[in-house]
Amino acid sequence: MAALPADRAHFSVGGAINKSLKVGVASFPYLVIATLLVFGPLFVIEWLVQQGAPAPRPRTFAAGRSTRDDLVALVFPLIEALFGFVIQGVVVMMVFQKLRGERVNLFRSLRVRVARLPALLGIAFLVGLATFACIIPGALLGILVSPFLMVTMVVAIVPALVWYVASPAAIVERIGVGAALTRSAALTKGERPKIFGAYVVLFVLTTLFIGVVGAIVGAFATPDPIWFRAIGSVLGGMFLSVLSVVIYHDLREAKEGIGVESLAAIFD
Repeated sequence: MAALPADRAHFSVGGAINKSLKVGVASFPYLVIATLLVFGPLFVIEWLVQQGAPAPRPRTFAAGRSTRDDLVALVFPLIEALFGFVIQGVVVMMVFQKLRGERVNLFRSLRVRVARLPALLGIAFLVGLATFACIIPGALLGILVSPFLMVTMVVAIVPALVWYVASPAAIVERIGVGAALTRSAALTKGERPKIFGAYVVLFVLTTLFIGVVGAIVGAFATPDPIWFRAIGSVLGGMFLSVLSVVIYHDLREAKEGIGVESLAAIFD
C-alpha cells in the first residue's frame, strides 16, 4: 500500500463542528424544510396519540414503578433519532453544495433522497434493531435495578457510533444497506471517541439554543409540550444530520485523501 502523504488532513472535533455550524446557518431554511418533510408526519402521529392519553406522570425511573410510561416516553424520541439516518441522506447533497461554495438546490437534494430511500430506511431499521436490543432489556430490568436502564442506554450508543456515517456512504457511494454499514464501521474505526465528542458538543450547543428560543416563546405564550419538543427535534436533528455528513467528508479526506470535489462529483 502506498504511503499516505505527510500533509494529509486529520479529522478533528473542532473542524467538524465549525463546518457543521457554518453549513447549518448558511442553509437554514432548506434544512428546516427537508427535516420537516421527514419529521412532520411523526410529530402529527405523536400529537394524536397524546390527545387520547392520560396526563403523563413525572419521569423518575424509580424502583417499583411501572416501566410502561418510560417505554412510551422513549419510543417517539428513539424513532426520531432513527429517522435522523434518513435526514442524513436528505441533506448530503445540500452539505456538499455548501462545502463547495455553491448555492443549495433543494429539489435536486430531495430527488437524491427519494432515489436512495429504501437503503436509508434499511439503515435506520437495522440501527434501530440494535438500539432496541440494548435498551429494552434495561428498561424491563429497571423495575428491579433502576440504574440499569441508564447503563444500557449508554451501551446503545455504540451501534450508532459504529454506523454513524452509513447514510452518507449509501448516498455518495451508491451502495446497499449491508455495504453502507460495513463502510461506516471501517471509516469510523479509531475515530469513534472523537465522533462522540463532536456529537455531544453540537448537541449541547443546539440544546442551549433551543432553551433560549423556548424562553423567548414562553414569555409570550404557553406552547403545547409536544410541539415545543418538535421544534427542538427539528433544530437538533437538522444540525446533527449535517454533522454526520461533514464527519463522513472529513473521514474520507483524512483516511483516503479524497476531498469534497471528488466526493461531490457524483451529484454533477
